[in-house]
Amino acid sequence: MGTDTTENGATENSTDKNKVENGMAESNNWVCVLEDSSQLKPLQIMEWVESNPAAGRPPKEVVVWRSESGEVCAMEPRCPHQWSHLGNEGLVVGEEMICVTHFWAFEKNGCGWKENEAGRRDRKSDIEVFPCKEEDGGIFVQL
Repeated sequence: MGTDTTENGATENSTDKNKVENGMAESNNWVCVLEDSSQLKPLQIMEWVESNPAAGRPPKEVVVWRSESGEVCAMEPRCPHQWSHLGNEGLVVGEEMICVTHFWAFEKNGCGWKENEAGRRDRKSDIEVFPCKEEDGGIFVQL
């Protein structure tokens, strides 16, 4: 990992710079996953896959969804229970993402739940969520 000096004398990590230039979002960088946020309506889900991953690693992938109240959420695309893909087997109900394979529910903060037949909600495995924001008409995710 190297360090480069910019024109104004600041230093930057060349490895991180290369990752950003190659389309990989590091923890301090935001990636635009949808240029027109109005295309993602309440209760809709969209998939985003990194277009230019670093050599030797699979592309980053997230599902982005809008809750009934209009809040945008980005999370890991696979349910931690049996690895079902939420882009295909997910359903937004109110303020939660539901995996329709076994009806695990995930809150916007990633907390996992399953409601039993009597109506009691039991904690299940959580799912990773990513910071996201709407800005300049688009949706951005921090990966």
